[in-house]
Amino acid sequence: MKLHVLVVPLILLLRLPVSNVSDMVFAMVDPHSTSPDWQKHNGSEVILPVGAFEQHGDHMPLDTDNLLAEHYCRWLAESLDAALLPALRFGTSMEHRGFRGSISLRPETLMQVIRDIADEVELQGFRILVVASFHGGNHCLVPVIRDINRGDRSLKVIHFFSGDHWPGGIAESTRDRDFDIHAGEAETSAMLAAYPELVREERTDMSVDKGASIPLKVNDLTTFGMGVVNATGVLGRPSLATAEKGERMLAGMKESGLAWLKDRIARLEENPRYAGAGGIAIREMRPDDIPSGIRIKEEAGWNQTESDWQLFLQSDPQGCYAAVHMGGVVGTVSTLKFANQLAWIGMVLVDPEFRGMKIATRLMRRALDYLNGSETVKLDATPAGREVYGELGFKEEWGLSRMTTAAVMPVEEVSVGVSVLESVDVVAALDIEAFGVDRRPVLTSLLSRAPSLAWTCGGDGRDVSAFCFGRPGTQFSQIGPIVSRDEESARQVIVAALHQLRGRPAVIDVPDCHEHMLGLLAQHGFSKERPFTRMFKGPNATPGSPELVFASAGPELG
Repeated sequence: MKLHVLVVPLILLLRLPVSNVSDMVFAMVDPHSTSPDWQKHNGSEVILPVGAFEQHGDHMPLDTDNLLAEHYCRWLAESLDAALLPALRFGTSMEHRGFRGSISLRPETLMQVIRDIADEVELQGFRILVVASFHGGNHCLVPVIRDINRGDRSLKVIHFFSGDHWPGGIAESTRDRDFDIHAGEAETSAMLAAYPELVREERTDMSVDKGASIPLKVNDLTTFGMGVVNATGVLGRPSLATAEKGERMLAGMKESGLAWLKDRIARLEENPRYAGAGGIAIREMRPDDIPSGIRIKEEAGWNQTESDWQLFLQSDPQGCYAAVHMGGVVGTVSTLKFANQLAWIGMVLVDPEFRGMKIATRLMRRALDYLNGSETVKLDATPAGREVYGELGFKEEWGLSRMTTAAVMPVEEVSVGVSVLESVDVVAALDIEAFGVDRRPVLTSLLSRAPSLAWTCGGDGRDVSAFCFGRPGTQFSQIGPIVSRDEESARQVIVAALHQLRGRPAVIDVPDCHEHMLGLLAQHGFSKERPFTRMFKGPNATPGSPELVFASAGPELG
């Protein structure tokens, strides 16, 4: 016997007049929109309805699952301003074997189709694919979606199952705990509300043997086909269905489904990694972690060098920490202790792929635990970090502005009153007055790394009125700290440093109170890149004299 295949236009299977489709105009991008409409759409979400092509008793069409999927998903796409794909009309309907017209895909076929569609929409810039299944037998969607998501691709897939959002208490069958699963009261009511012209009056209910000692359940469809459970193909009581019930069900489903989906989208935006923070541990940082710290620093666009990391680890080997995942470093934090009076936190960095998982907060808490014996803890916060640190008890002290230039402009000759700084001891007293505590090890490190940027004003038999340090960076030479008793002395030492850097990129972090210094830097080609906020936790018993600080040493050093 030969097999004859009849190719039927999809619109006939839908039983919808052609005009109903061709006249559709929707605000969101849907399958009937033109190619330019899709090109103009800038949303990141796309919805794929997934149904099934299977018998629904004698009273509803084979395409029932697809019709309800398209009806609901069209509304969902409009509500989210998402793109809408055409429904996948064939699902896994193997339990309907024996009912002519029921067409089933193998699970592996449907899974591969989902993979291919995911690949395509990801290439087109979509970041969230909602696979909305309206057929309970599409079990294979769960493992394939889970497998896609565990790869941590730029595209995330949300599995939306309609059965999770049917409101309870409306259908009498569900109140009576009847077997209302397929083509019964609930599904028939929904069709009466959405497509009343496609539902026949003659309906056959399934008789439920409530006295059975071991009644059949939904999972039995894995062992027995639908025809064994009920030869009519109905699991429920469609005779109880009404359009009014269907309208209430669809309204409740819309409310529940939209709220649920918005919540899941928000969760993905906050934490896109499949494993979240699972498997991430905090340990002491080691010298062999420095290359990983440099990598994360480079991805963040920061300026520190390997010498900076070595300073932190040499100053206090137990004071730096790394967040590790699968053996690799994904986050860092550094600390510097200045006796027991003051400690400094810096280098709070998280790999971009692991942001949004509270890793920075965990690193900060570990650092604060370590610094528990310090009277005051300080840091310079970026705008993004300021809120995080505020939640940890830090308070704002004063603001700074990061000033940068791609090439230092030529400056006047160095003043005769300025000389090269040869010993940190010469300026230690003035630095303690300004910073609040003795930090000579940090200044000694700066002097050894960039002696040409270390200058002092006064000091040959007179009190030092100003000094300046600097250090090399991967993007800029950092100028600072600059401490001075007056604006003119500050100008002289910074001119000396700028003279050494002419034609080269430079950065300097200036307290906002020194408008004169900000103006001077602007005259020499510097512009404001971003702000910082100096913050403290504790009594701040040694605040120093902030008015003497004309430039900090950098956010990681203070």
